[in-house]
Amino acid sequence: MSQKIWALKSGFYQIARKNPLSYFFLTNERKGLKKLISELDISNHSAILDLGVGRGNSLSLLPRSEQIISIDNCFDMVFRTRQENPDLLFIQADACALPFADNYFDLISCVGLSEYIQDINNLLNDINRVLARKKSVIFTISPKNPLTFLRFLLGHKLYPYSDREICNLFESHNFIVVDKVKTMLQFQYLITKK
Repeated sequence: MSQKIWALKSGFYQIARKNPLSYFFLTNERKGLKKLISELDISNHSAILDLGVGRGNSLSLLPRSEQIISIDNCFDMVFRTRQENPDLLFIQADACALPFADNYFDLISCVGLSEYIQDINNLLNDINRVLARKKSVIFTISPKNPLTFLRFLLGHKLYPYSDREICNLFESHNFIVVDKVKTMLQFQYLITKK
């Protein structure tokens, strides 16, 4: 999706997510994410990266940490979310070209982002680069199903994957799938770097 469209959406994104249908789907997604996050050993996450923070909807699910850095490629999303979360660090950056040192993060959250990236190999390469060995990622992708197709018809340019396709990509990028949850709009994964 173009930067102009995301900038426009940043102003009403939170309101649109409160309609009953969106609320229903998002509540189910949050339950799945909470389940995966509950499986983490949260005592050793000193540096957390939230990729594609948007308006910060998944920030409240992340474990507390010494350092949480949130990035988004859209300046308006970063600006508005920073205003609501002044204690956190927000950076405008491309998730496929992360401005961080190798092996820096203990946990990476990539929720609601990857389905907008045409070639997620670049995304997975950079996640692998900045994630410390044997550390985890919460990762979501849109599945190939009728609801994803409906979202596409409503103007979302999405790149869905089957479970098998994404699991093969994880394996080829040095990740192990620890657990997964399937919701109507997302496949949600807890993966660990080998």
